[in-house]
Amino acid sequence: MLTLPQEFVQRMNRQLGDEAEAFFTAIEQPSPTSIRLHHLKGKSSFTYKSSVPWCQNGRYLESRPLFYLDPHWHGGAYYVQEASSMILDAVISQLQLDESPRIWLDVCAAPGGKTGILAKHLGTSDVLLANEVIGQRRTILRENLVKAGYLNVMISGEQASSFHEPFADIILIDAPCAGEGMMRKEPEAIRQWTPSLVQSCSLLQKQIVSDSVLALKNDGYLIYSTCSYSMDENLQNISSFIDKHELVSVPMSFPEEWRIVTIRENETYGYQLYPHRVEGEGLFIAVLRKTSSDDPGYKKVKKPFNLFEVIPDHLASHLSNP
Repeated sequence: MLTLPQEFVQRMNRQLGDEAEAFFTAIEQPSPTSIRLHHLKGKSSFTYKSSVPWCQNGRYLESRPLFYLDPHWHGGAYYVQEASSMILDAVISQLQLDESPRIWLDVCAAPGGKTGILAKHLGTSDVLLANEVIGQRRTILRENLVKAGYLNVMISGEQASSFHEPFADIILIDAPCAGEGMMRKEPEAIRQWTPSLVQSCSLLQKQIVSDSVLALKNDGYLIYSTCSYSMDENLQNISSFIDKHELVSVPMSFPEEWRIVTIRENETYGYQLYPHRVEGEGLFIAVLRKTSSDDPGYKKVKKPFNLFEVIPDHLASHLSNP
């Protein structure tokens, strides 16, 4: 039986009300095993229990095999991925993207599971930049992306603050979080959890978004996700992003049978997957769109500056010493 932090139990009781008992029962059960087949070369050696409803290439397995014994795994024909995180596939499908070339940026890309979902949606002229600032994690990211062989995907290791020019049409920030959705399969997630960890993660998430949003072009999409349940890291953060960065919340629509919870406050929308409602772990996801009409061609600088243009010929004759 899991021994959960008392503050976490109290908060989830307040948050879920009548559903709290079902939630705590669910996280006592073994975690389901799922894989996502590569969209171009998907194959495995396993018999599937069922499909992941929100991901075209997602599959549940009856049990967890020794993946390193399967040559398809070594060849990148599938990726072992928690089912809840595959909701990104359904989210991107709702953005109704046209055929225009786009630049995609995955800010916190390691280990590469969600990067693979982004890669599935790339157009032939699109480019995806998978960024991971931590060197050890970037090594794992590189290994997974090389095995998959995705087209038009590059890797970088920059701080989020390095992306200070608007170049990206779609940004994914799968933010570092308190890891509450990992509690039933990783005991370390329970041991390290404290209310102060939640607060420090919330502050870090705000900083990453504040830095990264500068890279988002006008009318571009920012997709934000965490594997936590806390409002501090999720909906309250989304509200602060909207207030601070000229973003608007983009509502999503999911079939009722998927049992995804819509969390709404005024015109702010977020979507939570809970382990007692879905066959998967915890995940929060929200979509924002940049609405600023500022001209991205001009930098904001502390000192005023002048822009000079050559006087047109038809005006030059009317001016002295132009």
